[in-house]
Amino acid sequence: MSDRARQSPDDATARPRVGLLVTCLVDLFRPAVGFAAVRLLEDAGCVVDVPAVQTCCGQPAYNGGDSGNARAIAKRTIEAFLRTKRSL
Repeated sequence: MSDRARQSPDDATARPRVGLLVTCLVDLFRPAVGFAAVRLLEDAGCVVDVPAVQTCCGQPAYNGGDSGNARAIAKRTIEAFLRTKRSL
């Protein structure tokens, strides 16, 4: 998803703000699902933030038995959302 954060110029501060985790699998194989999630949330009145630096949550590595890399990837994803939150 290239458009990582959308915001209406009107009353964005009064609307709920949500961070959307777009998994690597959605991003690579089913991007329409990610775009539909953004549309659904926006239609519900939310401002949607999708941190551009999120790449993967680490689940594929974890499922493959690589818990060390899975943990490192998960920490990067968490930090991406924390940075987004702090920039608000």
